[in-house]
Amino acid sequence: MTIEYYEGIYTDIFGSVPIRIINNFKFLGFKIRNISFIATDFDDLTIYNTSTLTQDQAQQFIWKKDALINYKLQINLPLTIIEIENQQIFQCRSNLQIEMHQTVYSAHLDFELAGQCYSASHSDFEGLFDQIQRQFQGKYRFKNCYGCLYADYSVYGQAQMGSMGCFKQQKSNYLAVKNKDDYMQLDAVDFCNQEIFCCEDYTIRDQQVGYRGTID
Repeated sequence: MTIEYYEGIYTDIFGSVPIRIINNFKFLGFKIRNISFIATDFDDLTIYNTSTLTQDQAQQFIWKKDALINYKLQINLPLTIIEIENQQIFQCRSNLQIEMHQTVYSAHLDFELAGQCYSASHSDFEGLFDQIQRQFQGKYRFKNCYGCLYADYSVYGQAQMGSMGCFKQQKSNYLAVKNKDDYMQLDAVDFCNQEIFCCEDYTIRDQQVGYRGTID
C-alpha cells in the first residue's frame, strides 16, 4: 500500500495548530488537537472514533452534524510533473489551501516549476488542475491520475477530491469514446481514485478522449 505524509496547519476560531496528514490514497488521516479525524477528501473531516470524544474535546471545534466546519487548511502537497518533450520528471512542493465554511468551500493551489509560478483557485481538484494545465501551454503534464490517459470522472459529478475512475482494464474501449453516450457504454468502474495518486501504469494523457476530454 502506498502511503504519503503531508505537513500542514489547521486554523479555526480557536487558533492554529500544526498537523501531519497520512494519505493511503483511499482515506486521509488527521490528528488535530490530539483528536483523530478521517476523511476521503479535505472538506469532510469526521471523528475517527466518536465513542472516545469527550464534551471538552468537542468544544474545541465547530461542527456541522458530524463533520468539522469553518476551518482552513494549509498543506505542503508534493506534486510530480512530467515534461512532455523529453519525459523529464520534476518533483514540486505545492502550497494547497482549503477553506471550509457553512455553505461554501474553496481551494487554492500554487507552486513554482523551472522558475515559473503557477496558481489556481477552484472548489475541487479537477478545477485546480484544469486551470494549471492550461497554464502549462502543452509543455507539461501532471504525473498522477488527473494527468493519466485512462482516468476520468463520472457523468454524475464528483467530490472535491478522490472521484476518478480508472479505465486501464478496458483501454481500447475507453480510447474509442467520442461522446457521453459512448462513455456510458463502458464497463462500470469505481469512481474512488484520488487525482494525486499515481500507479505504475501511468500513461500521459495526450489524446482527446473520454468524457472529460484533454486540455492541450
